[in-house]
Amino acid sequence: DAYVLFLRARSSLNVLDYRNAEEILLEAIELDPKFAEAYELLAFIYRGQAGLVVESAKGQKLMGEAAARALAIDPDLVFAQALYHSGNLDTFSILGELEAFERVVREAQNNTLAMSALFFDLELAGYLQEAVGVAERYVDLEPLSPIANDRLFTALYAVGRTSEAMAALRVVDHLDPDGANWAIGEVNLVERRDEAAIAHFEAQLEQDGLPSNWVRDLVTGARDPAAGQAYLDRRIPQIVASMPEKNAYEMQELLTRWYLYLGFLDRYFELILATDLAGSIWTDADFLLYFGNLFRRVGFTVHPKYLEVAESFGIIDIWEQRGAPDFCEKVGGQWVCE
Repeated sequence: DAYVLFLRARSSLNVLDYRNAEEILLEAIELDPKFAEAYELLAFIYRGQAGLVVESAKGQKLMGEAAARALAIDPDLVFAQALYHSGNLDTFSILGELEAFERVVREAQNNTLAMSALFFDLELAGYLQEAVGVAERYVDLEPLSPIANDRLFTALYAVGRTSEAMAALRVVDHLDPDGANWAIGEVNLVERRDEAAIAHFEAQLEQDGLPSNWVRDLVTGARDPAAGQAYLDRRIPQIVASMPEKNAYEMQELLTRWYLYLGFLDRYFELILATDLAGSIWTDADFLLYFGNLFRRVGFTVHPKYLEVAESFGIIDIWEQRGAPDFCEKVGGQWVCE
């Protein structure tokens, strides 16, 4: 019975339903408290919740605790070892985390959850071509997984293979039409296809049982070059406050990204730098940097503040030790990005 629940929780991750997956998995653990792989999967779920369902630092802590429970039962679980490293606040580093997930993918070549974790870190650090390779392997192993195809869309779009990226996004839409609307809306917003963006955002919100009557006004008001940023500054907190408590945290993160999509890069970097970027702990700005790299065509990585953010995150330390990312090089001892 516990194993059946474990499989149901694992299936929920294909559509990124982290809340449901956690609930199901806790039931499995209650039935079988010595189920090491269930604790390992729970650790991965807390990783996915970080920055979306709970604050990033809290998600990191919960992940480390769950991974420790898994390893106390079975010390040989290689993915739990990597997750434990990521959740150990005393020894955490982004480079160490990336290398730990690389080891898992080498040693357990069918571990698609480890591929998903590695994919995020590669995108975050700017190794976009490597991320394409990981996403392609993920899709080869799980061709009917919406999240696998979403990872492929993300990687292809980030490297500028737009037509292939949109084909992957259409697959996501076919496999999970209720869950793909927000991503499709974001692409349309960046591409200035506002009517399509509005339709997809509204559809996603309505599917989730959330109010959607604010979307059109927010897009229209934000398009004003002179007053759009101030409009977002005023309206986003109001919209977030109107959401049910369980949705407010995620909505704040989703709408903060609109500064990027609508071209208010100075404000976007201001919000990133306002977060504690110690480089030794996860922050709520991780997703902001991740999506900045995804939509770097709007000028994210050439912005004067980009290297300051990369330095604060510890990303430049990764480049120094692991090699240059796809869009930066060292010229005369200084990093230059395009």
